[in-house]
Amino acid sequence: MPTYVTIKNEQIDRVQCSRDEFKVPPSWIKVPDNWKGYPGDHLDWFTEDMIRIPDEKLIEMGKRFDKRGRWYSKTVIGRVREILQLDQDPGQDWTNLPPLENEPFQKWDESSGQWIIDEKTKSALANMTLIEHLNHDTNIGLPNFLYHYTSLDNFLKILDTKTFYMFNSYQMNDYKENVAIFYSLNRVISYEKSIIPNDYLKKLDEILINKYDKFNMNFTFISCFTELRDSLSQWRAYGDDGNGICLIINPKALEINYSLPSHNAYTEKCVSLHNVIYSNEQQDKIMKEILRLSLLHSEVNGKNKSENFAENVYMFITRFAPIFKLKEFQEEKEWRIIYATFFTEKESLGILTADGRFDIEFKNTRNELKSFFPLKIDKAKFTRSVTGIILGPKTKIQYWEISALLKKKGFINTDIIYSKIPIR
Repeated sequence: MPTYVTIKNEQIDRVQCSRDEFKVPPSWIKVPDNWKGYPGDHLDWFTEDMIRIPDEKLIEMGKRFDKRGRWYSKTVIGRVREILQLDQDPGQDWTNLPPLENEPFQKWDESSGQWIIDEKTKSALANMTLIEHLNHDTNIGLPNFLYHYTSLDNFLKILDTKTFYMFNSYQMNDYKENVAIFYSLNRVISYEKSIIPNDYLKKLDEILINKYDKFNMNFTFISCFTELRDSLSQWRAYGDDGNGICLIINPKALEINYSLPSHNAYTEKCVSLHNVIYSNEQQDKIMKEILRLSLLHSEVNGKNKSENFAENVYMFITRFAPIFKLKEFQEEKEWRIIYATFFTEKESLGILTADGRFDIEFKNTRNELKSFFPLKIDKAKFTRSVTGIILGPKTKIQYWEISALLKKKGFINTDIIYSKIPIR
């Protein structure tokens, strides 16, 4: 005979047994056959077989499913097995349906009772102009969710310090990092030659050759995120081969500027959260604007026109290089926190950045040193931004352990989700 319970204030409120599920009152929860518990028992955590759902939320869930055109009686909604088959996750706010898989731009539509693609924001992002990428006041709709895959060790470090770690852009897994922008430059020059004087192009070649070894991208540091939720390729590449953890981030809560950072800017404008551009068409559209704007600027300023043109193009290249990637990487759907600066040396402090930082650190990776900067986030902002975690498909962490850890670190309402990928 199946056993059903209701839960109030995290305690078992009532227990009922019934052979006929249709005679069970609405919003009761079916528990496993071997379940043992009594009214008043306190429940701090739940396994897959028992999920905390207040009565009123179950009733609201029934209304939402009715709007979606599916029929689930409140009794069936209260049965745990069926809930799990709907791809819901323990601990989350179940008054909402789960978001669309791997779709960063979506919004809740009250009329249909479901998540829908935010086509307006998606289109605006794909058609942004050069100035919109750079303007500090650009008001672009950020995704609702981004994901950061990492090892368990790094996850604990991130939680303890409320810090993301930004590594030198020349030490990313793509050894052609910062090269895609030059491919775009060559493509666009090939069909813009007729409007750019030869001496301008010659001067541009000289500056790029002379400055390449000192290219400002040596002073650009990156922390990587993705639009991909519970992705096998991301687990393998960045999540310790499935043994790690993925943080679910609400990027809006971080309150980081979207506009691309400048190496010469003050602290608040040195850091940006920006999407990566993989499309040749989008890259070339921006590069065409770079060349034409630099050409216009050089004509207005009068003296040293060719050098002025070349220096302007170079300046734009240093700012856009971190978000141009080869289209072969487009499946990663990457977003980046970008920190741009340059170094000076002070005898009393050693290496100092343009915005006054001297906390550069180094990590040993067998055959090289990786330089990085910590990006410490305000505690309240960081706690709000981490809305959940996904435990890797190979992890053996118990639900109660990770729940206790999160509460100890101040993450009280953080969703805990197990990866659905069946690998060992």
